[in-house]
Amino acid sequence: MRLPARWATAALLLIAPMIAIPAPASADSGPEGVTVEQSTRAVPGQYIVTLEPELSPDTVLRELGLDPLFRYGNVLHGFAATLTAAELEAVRTVP
Repeated sequence: MRLPARWATAALLLIAPMIAIPAPASADSGPEGVTVEQSTRAVPGQYIVTLEPELSPDTVLRELGLDPLFRYGNVLHGFAATLTAAELEAVRTVP
């Protein structure tokens, strides 16, 4: 009857190191903690921008003078837009 306990202990000892190994990051960290996802299917110049919940996407869009392709408010909080390099830098300063 002690055999299952030994197998469970052996399995736990084999699995424990795998759990402790950190997973590799799936995204590059941009300036000031901005996460930049890399994709082979990305559309050049188009970005999905996520905002802190307390920020209104409409307010951010208006303040930066941007015209969004889409607004997100359910699963994501933010917008998608075609951005120039200068607009992208301005968006990166928003929390």
